Amino acid sequence: MQDHFINPEKEINHFKKVLSGKEKRMNQVLDMAAKGLGNSSIEFDCIESGKIERKLEKNDFVLLHFVHDTLKVWSDKSIQTTSLYSNSQLEKQIVFLGNAWYKTVNRDIGDGHLFTGLILIKHQYVYENKFLHSGFQEDFRIPTCVGLLLNPVEGGEAVLDNNGEFLLSLIFNNPPECLKADFNLPAYLYLSGIFLVLLLVRLLYKKLKKKVGSNWLFPFTSIILIGINFFIFYFKFPGQLFELDLFSPYYFAFSSRFSSIGHLLVSALFIFVISYIFYKDINLRSILKNHKRIINLFNVLSMTWGALFFILIVYLFKNLILNSNVNYEPYRILKISYLSLSGYFAIVLLFISLGLYLFKVIREIKDQGMGKPLLLPLALVFVVFFLTWLLIYPQFEVYSVVFFLFLVFAIYRLVPGLPYVSLVLFAILFGLYSTYIIIDN
Repeated sequence: MQDHFINPEKEINHFKKVLSGKEKRMNQVLDMAAKGLGNSSIEFDCIESGKIERKLEKNDFVLLHFVHDTLKVWSDKSIQTTSLYSNSQLEKQIVFLGNAWYKTVNRDIGDGHLFTGLILIKHQYVYENKFLHSGFQEDFRIPTCVGLLLNPVEGGEAVLDNNGEFLLSLIFNNPPECLKADFNLPAYLYLSGIFLVLLLVRLLYKKLKKKVGSNWLFPFTSIILIGINFFIFYFKFPGQLFELDLFSPYYFAFSSRFSSIGHLLVSALFIFVISYIFYKDINLRSILKNHKRIINLFNVLSMTWGALFFILIVYLFKNLILNSNVNYEPYRILKISYLSLSGYFAIVLLFISLGLYLFKVIREIKDQGMGKPLLLPLALVFVVFFLTWLLIYPQFEVYSVVFFLFLVFAIYRLVPGLPYVSLVLFAILFGLYSTYIIIDN
């Protein structure tokens, strides 16, 4: 395993992302403080709100409250600043107070009340011991050896604020403590562990379905898998996993539900396992029991859910292309990275999951042999597509509807036999459709 110096560009991008997120959270704190002050009958107790206090402590924030230029309340007594705002220099974006650098966020709410939020960037002690250690706030993941200056300097990496104005310079040196391993073994072991957990769930399901019954075991298993996925990404556990570029929001961040390419990939794996279990083990006939009303309801709901699932996949696919910093252009082969392949593989898994689901429910619909059982469900699918286009997702195009209908009719014609032909046809359809989406976007 060979060491190499950290990538300044990558570290700067991560630093700016984290700082921007901290500013948003600090503005939320200031909003709560201003609202608490307006609703309070007792002066200044808004800072003492338990909710505000927890947010300050969790993010290493400090909140100062000035009234008519005089400091009245502060959340951290270790901050060394003057009692007058006019003499404090807190109007600057970056300030050094005591033993630390802070980013300031000011909020003047009128009537002489001014809140100043301080975002900790780096501790810088003149003297260090086992209790006092200089270094950046842990969320930035910047090595201690990196220096911080308030002026643009030659050899320094400039950090700009959200308005494109100079904020500070980070100086990257090359001492031993700045060296990093280029292969994060614990992170990849944890990633492998996720695959092993999914494999274990599948093996346990095969053993337990004979004792419990597959139809009863399926919803319980699905809830367990969804819970594991939620736990991993909500609590960001294990932490080493999120040190990989695969799980960095810098390359792709659509929302908190899909905050990175890795998040999308792992979630797609969980969805695939659920769809595969549904396809292989669920006995739909024992649920429907030849009840005409139940069968009609099943036909409608199953195809409607299939249409909604398809809309979600298309939505994620387009946002992956539009909101990521990696290459998805098929004609630029040399610039396709493992991040590009990981994102594309996640979409492939989602489409395979949709294919397994449709193959299962359409086979059941066809086996009913009652006239044309697909007509009513497909009529409602058209309604779902139209309402989605009209109310939720205007970018949902006609060619997506055509692809979905073509896929449904192809599966309907091929089931219950010829699964290999179905797979080949599905691959061809998906290849053409995905290429069109990539080029179009």
